[in-house]
Amino acid sequence: MMPIYDSCHHAYKTPFGAVATGQEVRFHICLPKLQLDTGPVLKIYRMDDTEALSIIQMRLTGSDYTGNVYSCEFYPGKAALLSYYFEFACGDQILRIKKGGSGTGIIDDNAQPWQMTVYDSNMQAPSFLQEGVMYHIFPDRFCNSGAA
Repeated sequence: MMPIYDSCHHAYKTPFGAVATGQEVRFHICLPKLQLDTGPVLKIYRMDDTEALSIIQMRLTGSDYTGNVYSCEFYPGKAALLSYYFEFACGDQILRIKKGGSGTGIIDDNAQPWQMTVYDSNMQAPSFLQEGVMYHIFPDRFCNSGAA
């Protein structure tokens, strides 16, 4: 059975990883064939805000014996750290698809949303870093590793 959503798989989200401002981000979810009261929506928030930055209606783009595929596109306007999840109505319930333990989508209102980093498309790496390797060492990890 296909997962509802997997942010690490190109069949569900492209591109993978951080995205540039203005770059198209495509989302796809696979839902069982349910009688939906409203089609699913993608809800996007700034990490530091509770009000939705964007609510995008998803459209039915495919169907087979496993379920229905819904899709939408998002074009981020400003560099930001965003969170997102999917929502749909079935019967008298509002159901939310959020990030499960393995990172795939689960229907659980208490789970955490996914995170998306949007960077400025005009950003240029300094010339001295363009062909180098940078290491980020976390001294507290060594201290807390438990090794003698």
